[in-house]
Amino acid sequence: MSMEAPRIVLDVGGVSVGVAAPDDYVRFATDRVGELESTAEASVTMVLGPVPPVPPDRPPDQTMKMVDGWFDDTTVWMQIGNAVARITEAAVEIGGAIDNAVDYKSIDLMVQFGLAAAVVASDRIMVHGAVIARADSALLIIGGSGAGKSTTAASALVNGWDLLTDDLAVARPGLGTVHGVARPPRIPADIARRYGIDGRPEPGGRGRIVLPAATLRLGPRRLVGLVVVGHGDCGGLENLDPGDLDAIDGSFAVPPFRPVLRRHLAPAAALVSIPAFRLSLAADETIRVARAADLLDEALRLALPDRSGGRFARDQ
Repeated sequence: MSMEAPRIVLDVGGVSVGVAAPDDYVRFATDRVGELESTAEASVTMVLGPVPPVPPDRPPDQTMKMVDGWFDDTTVWMQIGNAVARITEAAVEIGGAIDNAVDYKSIDLMVQFGLAAAVVASDRIMVHGAVIARADSALLIIGGSGAGKSTTAASALVNGWDLLTDDLAVARPGLGTVHGVARPPRIPADIARRYGIDGRPEPGGRGRIVLPAATLRLGPRRLVGLVVVGHGDCGGLENLDPGDLDAIDGSFAVPPFRPVLRRHLAPAAALVSIPAFRLSLAADETIRVARAADLLDEALRLALPDRSGGRFARDQ
């Protein structure tokens, strides 16, 4: 694939990524990170198309589940099915046919890995999670698939928090900041109905409602706490030990290969040094949203330096 001039420059959590691709491939990038355009010059270029780059002619250097990887100096190749990516610090090339649903999923996952690898640097990392904020102070909400991240983010949204993202975030923990990636948020349909929130059904039948991108609040916020969400009985909040990497294992969006993982060790270590909490969602649906909102307020109070007698005004 030729490295043509980017057709669009997207803002991916504060990083400018130029995307050059035919119309039927551009959507892979915008579906993942939204259509927010950056006014800055692209720092990374992503080229998408039907023709895949060619990986080295040798067995993979590492295989992780369904992903094969090859490493050569500063270049990483990945292959999922017929989709192949070539990743350097300045550019990402991804190619492969999209003749069926399997091809589509392979390209889609490769684009996520490619974007995450492009964004990762010595001071920043892309994380699966939601970001909510009151005033300038933000909490990063993470958890495994089905843990309740969307429910927790929606609970915050309907209780007056700013929502920066419910899917992907770019954290700069060493600088103490976090950006949301401006993909339109998706909240559980039952919460949308209960609070009269309009949106369109999410394709794929997951029972979620897609809200307008304008629902999100843009720009960096001060990252003050990390919340690991899960399910419980009555709902509760507990402190996590500093440096507990197990709590955030699986939340990084970067591809699972040694050269890329090495680049994110510093920001990952900085991330687990901030105050961290485990939030359990109440099993009772009638109290789950309100209880989660109260627990999030409590997490923010605990994470913030005591500036007001230990209390944090809910409408601040």
